Amino acid sequence: MITAWRDDGPADAPPIVLLHSLGSDTSMWQPQVDALADRFRLIRLDTRGHGRAPSPDGPYALADLGGDVIDVLDHLGLDTVHLCGLSLGGLTALWVALHHPDRLRTLTAANTAARVGSAEGWAARIDAVRTHGLAGIRDDVLERFFAAGFDVAQPVAFADAQRAFTTADGEGYAACCAALGDADLRDEVQRIAVPTLVVGGVLDVATPPSDAEWLAARIPGAELVVLDDAAHLSNLDQPAAFTAALAQHVEGGG
Repeated sequence: MITAWRDDGPADAPPIVLLHSLGSDTSMWQPQVDALADRFRLIRLDTRGHGRAPSPDGPYALADLGGDVIDVLDHLGLDTVHLCGLSLGGLTALWVALHHPDRLRTLTAANTAARVGSAEGWAARIDAVRTHGLAGIRDDVLERFFAAGFDVAQPVAFADAQRAFTTADGEGYAACCAALGDADLRDEVQRIAVPTLVVGGVLDVATPPSDAEWLAARIPGAELVVLDDAAHLSNLDQPAAFTAALAQHVEGGG
């Protein structure tokens, strides 16, 4: 499936593909685009059910989301890219690294895990969405996205996050929750052979630092960066530190 995307930066610059979290959209990556689009081509994908992407009938599987990434690369004629994903986007990026390693120059897996949450937890989230709608669970979810005070310190970014969450397609969001409920790469990640950076956040309760440490310990040669004062959307909580780590990894990885 060809999903929606945004394309910034010079067309002939090294391409970085950015995959957002569950409940976000391409706007999540604006600090990285602002900082890096002078020397990289930044391609931000909307995950199915989010932003401007189509929302086909679910449930989805991780292979569906990873396949969407490959479809866009094929459509754009990109043989290899640097791939960076956060949360659901990070798990999708891990799947791509396992199943299409020839398409990646580097991998950055941020605020994610080989197994995110539990099947029971994601089933409960699906029930909550279908009972209360996305607006009904928005405040609880966004509280886990950011460090305390983010809404005051970064009101524009916080408003963008609120908008992205509540304007996602409810059934598409639920179908992505189903993908998370089924996805488990714990027995596979040791096969990843792409130069890998794992990013965590000290304040992340959704995918805590222990998840990042576990992942980095099992991916051969992986580098680990855990950001202080960063919760789940670490690229927004600590944009300068996140962007510096990403750029250094990409520039050093080929």
